Amino acid sequence: MAGAAAAGDALGQARHGVAFHREIVAASGDGTLLRSREGLGVDVWTVPSLHHVRPELHENASDHRPLIEGGGPCPVRRAAERHGVRF
Repeated sequence: MAGAAAAGDALGQARHGVAFHREIVAASGDGTLLRSREGLGVDVWTVPSLHHVRPELHENASDHRPLIEGGGPCPVRRAAERHGVRF
């Protein structure tokens, strides 16, 4: 996502964001959760969300950094909770 932000590529960042969030859900190992996520069609809202809610691509990319760097389940869970509340 950071590379797409640096290039000013909002659509690229959206594609990376969709893949990122899908991997987070898939990593849970919960097939029902993954199917539910896919059934909701949240991917459809990614581009409009970036355009209207989060137009600053660098800020959007940096918000995901704590989830990547982690530090164990508790810090990642807290970061995910903070990230989810914004939307």
